[in-house]
Amino acid sequence: MQTPESDGWFDVSPARVLIAGEFEKRFLSAGNFQALFEFIPSLIGMESGMIIPTIFTMPGLRFSHTGFGFGLGLVLWGVRLAEGYFDEKGK
Repeated sequence: MQTPESDGWFDVSPARVLIAGEFEKRFLSAGNFQALFEFIPSLIGMESGMIIPTIFTMPGLRFSHTGFGFGLGLVLWGVRLAEGYFDEKGK
């Protein structure tokens, strides 16, 4: 990511800002235990001018008394792809 554009890369910092929101739907509640489906849309990389839309989707578990929870799921993101190659002049 930090390699210069003249070498065919992006010339940006590897650190990213993430702005996101979380939406969840509980589909099972049994006392101290809850099962959830989580949906987290986000935007990554606005500080570099490379906005990457991202969607996290996952089922999760939460324990009501402790508030501890975890999820495991899928991440989808949009990236820009280029076709072709750079010649020795960087074109």
